[in-house]
Amino acid sequence: MKYQYWKRKIIRTLFISISSICLVFSNMHIPSIYAETSFINEKNKLKIANNDLMKKPGTYVGALIPKKDIDMAYKGYIYYVKIKNNKLTLKGRLTERIEKNRYENEYKLLKQRKYTFRMTPNCKMMSYSGESSDTLNKKEFLELAHCYNGLAFFIRVNYKGFVDKLSINS
Repeated sequence: MKYQYWKRKIIRTLFISISSICLVFSNMHIPSIYAETSFINEKNKLKIANNDLMKKPGTYVGALIPKKDIDMAYKGYIYYVKIKNNKLTLKGRLTERIEKNRYENEYKLLKQRKYTFRMTPNCKMMSYSGESSDTLNKKEFLELAHCYNGLAFFIRVNYKGFVDKLSINS
């Protein structure tokens, strides 16, 4: 008799907890997720393909490698870099760094495609190697970027959606 009583109590408790979890997940704000993935819709395919401008604030990372070696890359990579009219154009697969707190980061691997970023007129272009750092002009920065030798390429996008710092790290 006691066994049946406790069995019913446990089943009832499990049912209530599973129902409450389902209720919480069903009331989550899902439309933002659908808005980001709406490019799957055939009608919007051309519209989204032409609008490749990145505006989301954060830090994006990729290794500068030649296109022929992208099959060996397991994380973010960049095989094309161009700066023209205060726009940075990249081709490859970027990794977005998401800061959880001061000491921890998460990384989200983005799709391989063409990325375009708007740059501030006074965008800092830096080169870091070991403990030293150098400020570079546009020509020096592009010469270093076009080596495609596995160096890390960092892009920092400010809250207004503009790139305010580019760096190449060894």
